[in-house]
Amino acid sequence: GIEVSLFIDPDERQIEASRLLKVAAVELHTGAYADAEPGKAQIAELQKLQQAGRFALDSGLILHFGHGLTYRNVLPVAAIPGASELNIGHSIVARAVLVGFREAVREMKLLIQQAANAREQGIAIRVGVNSSVRIDVFLADSCYSFGRRSCVLFRPALRHNRCSGLRVAVAEIALNPCFI
Repeated sequence: GIEVSLFIDPDERQIEASRLLKVAAVELHTGAYADAEPGKAQIAELQKLQQAGRFALDSGLILHFGHGLTYRNVLPVAAIPGASELNIGHSIVARAVLVGFREAVREMKLLIQQAANAREQGIAIRVGVNSSVRIDVFLADSCYSFGRRSCVLFRPALRHNRCSGLRVAVAEIALNPCFI
């Protein structure tokens, strides 16, 4: 066996068709989220990704996300429970022109780890306005840790761990506006 992953829209019909095809994984297209205007439109697209992600996991599929993810919008997607892979290329390569690949990957990895840490602590990351990310309280029962698999296309590998206890916090993260 070759493991097959289908690149699909965050649509339950497409997820169900993927399950019926017996593929191992789906990569949910994050382009509509990435292209949406900050505010209500982007929040609605993020909610579609969250709901589709839950449906994919409940359908027994491995969950990936990708397309249009950047330093400014990756946190809320990386915080979606159950994601096993994020496909991020263009933004990292563009940033690497300015700071080099090592630093560009380090910066993206840091953002993804912040999302994992927030999820581990029971903190939800939600899309904010003006290229910032607002963190609000929610309850989580799972935590994840990320590992690096690639320099150019950073694909975090997730290990599932059970969290002990429940911690709740509220914070604000403002992303550096010079990030691409």
